[in-house]
Amino acid sequence: MTKNELAEELRGFVSPKNICGVWECRVSPSLVEMDGLTIHSGHLAEHLKGCRQLALMAATLGAEADSIIRRYSVREMAKAVIADEIFSEMIEEYCRSIYPRRFSPGYGDFDIAHQKDIAILLDCSKRIGLTVTEGYMLSPAKSVTAVAGIY
Repeated sequence: MTKNELAEELRGFVSPKNICGVWECRVSPSLVEMDGLTIHSGHLAEHLKGCRQLALMAATLGAEADSIIRRYSVREMAKAVIADEIFSEMIEEYCRSIYPRRFSPGYGDFDIAHQKDIAILLDCSKRIGLTVTEGYMLSPAKSVTAVAGIY
């Protein structure tokens, strides 16, 4: 089975979901302030330069993607690695369709801990089944949180 054939097969098992919200923001050279949240990040501030509003976004392929990778890893490790890559490409493609120019926690000096803030503000657990671990990793794994500037 080729990677493209596997990708087509896997596409039928996932149902991407997202949640977005728009907030007023204030951007200075090294921080971004919005709705009681202050983010110290020169990189994010540069990304949002000139914005008065920002969009928070969370997206996920859902738990089924994680489940498929786990099942493959028991029987066919090579297929598990390829499925992991395919699902990563899928979530990126899905996110680009929502906000092509976005900036995620973990990029540059934008602390990964802010994934939790985004998840709370968007009520991700209840609305799309996305949670954040104590180590600030997203669950399901094939998920993304991000900030996009509104110009």
